[in-house]
Amino acid sequence: MRGNIHITTILVLTLATFSTFILSTTSSFTNSTGSIFCVFGSSAVYRPGDGKFTVEDINPLLCTHLIFLHAELSNGGALVVSIDTDHDSDPETGMYASFNRLKRINPSLKTYLAVGGSEDSAVFSHTAADVRLRKGLARSAAEFIRKHGFDGIALGWFYPVLKSQYPADRENFIRLLKEMRKTMTAYGQDLAIFVSGTKSEIDKCYKADDVAEFVDYVLVLTMDYHGPWERKTGHYAPLYCHMEHTLPNRRLCVDYSITYWIKKGVPSHKLVMAIGTYGRSYKLVDPLEHGIEAEAEGPYIGGHYTSNPGFLGMNEMCEVLLTVPGAQIGERKWSRSTVCSSI
Repeated sequence: MRGNIHITTILVLTLATFSTFILSTTSSFTNSTGSIFCVFGSSAVYRPGDGKFTVEDINPLLCTHLIFLHAELSNGGALVVSIDTDHDSDPETGMYASFNRLKRINPSLKTYLAVGGSEDSAVFSHTAADVRLRKGLARSAAEFIRKHGFDGIALGWFYPVLKSQYPADRENFIRLLKEMRKTMTAYGQDLAIFVSGTKSEIDKCYKADDVAEFVDYVLVLTMDYHGPWERKTGHYAPLYCHMEHTLPNRRLCVDYSITYWIKKGVPSHKLVMAIGTYGRSYKLVDPLEHGIEAEAEGPYIGGHYTSNPGFLGMNEMCEVLLTVPGAQIGERKWSRSTVCSSI
C-alpha cells in the first residue's frame, strides 16, 4: 500500500452487525475513483436497545455504494431468495424498498445486494460445478435485483476450495463469475465479490487475474488476521506486518494483503479494502499481562448487543470505555471522548 497505489474503502454502517457474513461493525471500503462502499447488516434491526440500527439510520450521503447484507441461495443454488421475506420484500414497506429509496436522497448512489455467506459455501461449490445451475443463478440474480431496485450483486462465497477441499472450485468459481458477468452486463448491472485477505487462502482459492477480468470490484476482507482462537493476543487488522515474526505472520497484515492482490494481477482501481471497526476480546491467563502476544485462555464474553464471544462492536467498546472503571485505550494516545464521540 506504500507509494501511489489507491484503494477503495468499505464503511460498514451497522454498528454491531454483519451477522455471520463478515464479523464487523462499522467498516469502510474506498478506491482511486473516490468510491466509498458502505455495508448494511440487516440483522441489526433485531438488536436490543441502542444496538438496533435500521435503514432509516443510514446517511446515504456518506457513501457512493451501499451493500445490503444479505440474500441466500435455494433450489440447489440456482435461485436468489430473501432471508427474511416478511421484512425484506414488500414493495412498499420492505427493507429492500426502503434501502433503495435512499437513492432519492443521493441520486448518484449505487445499491448492491450481497448474496451468500459462510453458510452457503457448499451450495456455491455445487452450483459452480454445474453449467445449468450457473446459468440459473446468474439469471435469478439479475432478475431478483432488477425486481427490487438494486444496481448490482456482491457475491460472498467464503471461500472456494477452502471448506469443500474440492480443487475444481477454483476453476469453477471463474466459470460462475464469467456466466454472471455475461448475464448482468446484459441487464446493465454491476458485479462485485468478497475475497480473503490472507495469502495462503488467496493462493488456494483464487485465480486472481481471471477473477479481476469478470468483476467490477474485488472487496478484500482485511481483518481477523489474529484473534482469541490463537490463545494469545494480537492485532486483528494490523496495517503493517511485524517483520521480526516468523514468515507466515509477516504476511498477516493489511499492507501485505492489498499489495499481494495487486501483485497477483488485480488492478488497484478494482480493489476495495475493508476496514472493520470492531474489536476482539480475550480472557487472559494473567490479567496483568495484557500486551501483544499475552497468553490467553480463549475469547472473553461478547457484547450485550452482538452476543458473540470474543467480539465487540464499536458501540459496545465505547460503552465499556465510558462506563467500566479502569477501562482504557492502549497507550492512551487517544481520549475516550475522541474515539467515542460519534457513538
